[in-house]
Amino acid sequence: MRWLALTAAHPERPFAAVTVGQARRGASDTATITIARIPPLGDDANEREQLATQQLATLIDLYDRGMREPLPLACMTSAAYAAATHAGADADKAARSAWESGWNFPKEDAELEHQLVRGDVLSLDELQAEPPRPD
Repeated sequence: MRWLALTAAHPERPFAAVTVGQARRGASDTATITIARIPPLGDDANEREQLATQQLATLIDLYDRGMREPLPLACMTSAAYAAATHAGADADKAARSAWESGWNFPKEDAELEHQLVRGDVLSLDELQAEPPRPD
């Protein structure tokens, strides 16, 4: 967000960003570090300013929604879905495994905050059936 704000405030300068991460816990000593490079937005100052301002507006809208209503996000389930998609595995199966409780092991569907927001314990199919808002 700071990179976008810096780009919007000073579009005449093409700022780039680098994010460095560490290997997962338990990874071998030879595991590589993740580095994400974000190039400057756009080719000219006007384009950079416009793109940065649009993306900042999107982030501010997400923040505002999150402060007044629950976001349609189940953290563990969404992470399992994304990881499976990235690995080329069955994303729905991974999401279902993370969301739906078994007979003796509660999962994310049984968490009280999800029950409060959604009104009951929902299956993954019921959770996914809610269409995205038009905005």
